[in-house]
Amino acid sequence: MEIKMMRAPSVLLTFLISAFLLLPVFASNKVYIVYLGGHYHGKDATAEDFNRATNFHKEFLGYFFESKEKAQQAIVYSFTKHINGFAAYLDEDQVAQISNIL
Repeated sequence: MEIKMMRAPSVLLTFLISAFLLLPVFASNKVYIVYLGGHYHGKDATAEDFNRATNFHKEFLGYFFESKEKAQQAIVYSFTKHINGFAAYLDEDQVAQISNIL
């Protein structure tokens, strides 16, 4: 019983340390909304259509990061219904690169 009680604080401590280590990664970045225009799916869109849009956002942003996984961590929200775009933590260089493409 005592061992389990000791593990809980150590797990919590590990989580907090990990969270603080990740904080500087996004500390210098700001959240930007990237507007990509309208969606190709219509009013009768399915969950699969929304997932396809979200995956496209990750792949698109992955071009400006080292991987799709890092892009996924940077994305705060994917707009999949009314507009085509996403909100993500980006640095100024990434914003400039994306602006040049769009």
